[in-house]
Amino acid sequence: MLTPKFKHNCDGCRLFCVDSHGDWYVCQGGKGRSVICRHGDNDSEYRSGGIAECVQVTRIELAAFARGIELTPEEQKRTLAHLFDQLLGKLDQESFGFVMPDDVDPAWRGGDRA
Repeated sequence: MLTPKFKHNCDGCRLFCVDSHGDWYVCQGGKGRSVICRHGDNDSEYRSGGIAECVQVTRIELAAFARGIELTPEEQKRTLAHLFDQLLGKLDQESFGFVMPDDVDPAWRGGDRA
């Protein structure tokens, strides 16, 4: 069983990791789940971010993935799509064309980038 280093007073949160950066929680909020990293006892001593909400995967999400957060199937799908889109944004169509033929749905290519 994990023991948190810092106070956290949210009944909706579940602790999933304790490391040198802080206590890592997943919280089921009203609009969706979020990641919280508490690094002190004061109310303001934390970082947080929604899971699979932003167009780009955030650093706190990546940190939570590295620490073993369990994603719901819908979060997995959205996160993979966001990561794939970020990758495609860094590659031009010619360099990626050998693995992404033209008949693939443009939505999975991050839109038409020709």
